[in-house]
Parts: sequence; structure tokens; C-alpha cells
Amino acid sequence: MKTSMSPALVKLKSQFEAWRKTRASIRTRTPEHLRQAALALLDHHPASLISRACQINPRILQARRASRKQVRPMPDFFPLPPPSSSPPQALVPPHSPAHTTYRVVIERRTAPG
Repeated sequence: MKTSMSPALVKLKSQFEAWRKTRASIRTRTPEHLRQAALALLDHHPASLISRACQINPRILQARRASRKQVRPMPDFFPLPPPSSSPPQALVPPHSPAHTTYRVVIERRTAPG
């Protein structure tokens, strides 16, 4: 399947080519603004297309993409209503909307890394 390049990807490709022509040595690090521009295009293009067009390593692009994702912190506690606010169980039929069932899942936190 052939995927067409957007004007933004064509522009980034030309920026990478221009940088490669003017860099001091072959081991010079890729400028941060070019890396960030490549990461920004991940929302619109597959990593393989960006890496092929810009001639950058796709594994680095995918690793940076994974680290770029924002992780929402899990809450430490889930608030439950106090027992006094709910009616006695004998007065509430089991299939009524007032009958609430809670499921508690306990997970161990893993060390970051």
C-alpha cells in the first residue's frame, strides 16, 4: 500500500536534507526542532513513512512516541458513598436502579522503569 506524503512531510524531508548537507560531521546529533517536527507528524502519518522519507531510524521514532504519551495517574482512592446515605437493603429490590454494586480491583504498583 502506497501512502502519499502530505505537504508538511515533504517540507520536513527537505529540512532534513538541508541539515544533512550543512552538518559538521556524520555523527552530529539531529537538532531537537527536527526531531520534534517528526514526532508531531506521528499523529497524521505512520512512523515507517516518516522514517523512510526523512531517513531516520523508525525504532527511535517509535520509542520517542511511546515516551511522549501522557499517562494519567491512577487515583489512590475511589470515593464510595457512606453506608448511611443508602436505604436499607431489605427495602430495595435487587434489580432496582437504586441498587448499586461495586467491584473492587486491587493492583500492585509496579516500579517505573
